[in-house]
Amino acid sequence: MIPSNNISRVYDPHTLSIMAIAFDRACDFLPVQFRGSDYMRRKLASHIIRHVNDGESDPTRLADSAIVSIFWNPIDAGRSLLLRTMRTS
Repeated sequence: MIPSNNISRVYDPHTLSIMAIAFDRACDFLPVQFRGSDYMRRKLASHIIRHVNDGESDPTRLADSAIVSIFWNPIDAGRSLLLRTMRTS
């Protein structure tokens, strides 16, 4: 049996499907060199989970806001690298 002491939420299949669609869409918008980055993928996933927990259920809005959070969050350590990469493309 899997210990459940660290589980804070359980999502129904429909919500999991929305989250998966949003995550896949957001990953598709990442520049190719970041698509394999676990850090960037975790950032996208965390953002999507946070917004689903706040009540958002539209996969397009979830994906768009996740991408915007990476591109425009000045605290994000990957931001400067991401913007530099985009400028040289």
